[in-house]
Amino acid sequence: MWAALWDVGSWPRWWRDVAEARTLRPGDESGGGRRALLVFRSPLGYRLAFETEIVHAERPRCFRAVVSGQLRGTGTWTLTPSGDGVVAVITWVVEVRSRWMRALSPAAAPAFRWAHRRVMRRGERSLVRYLARR
Repeated sequence: MWAALWDVGSWPRWWRDVAEARTLRPGDESGGGRRALLVFRSPLGYRLAFETEIVHAERPRCFRAVVSGQLRGTGTWTLTPSGDGVVAVITWVVEVRSRWMRALSPAAAPAFRWAHRRVMRRGERSLVRYLARR
């Protein structure tokens, strides 16, 4: 699972909600300093673009990133072996920087939450299928 998550450039091939994903800077031998651009398609019709910069990586257990762009904050991915598989916990502590989204958030928050859950569920299912094929 680590390899699939770490290979940001492959995400659009298996996760249809990812419009673009590419490494902007490779980082050091541990992955620290690696920058990536991610652009997600929302089922509500908008796109959300942001960059991640790895600030800590412990292969194959976890990595932590600072997020900037239309989202700002941090993200942590933790992978823990469990039986025959792996439990992946992804924690985002971010705020939306897009002015229109912030302005609509009081009324549109339920729709934004629905869209986020849908994108994440489809990503999870797609990742499971992708890993099963490999």
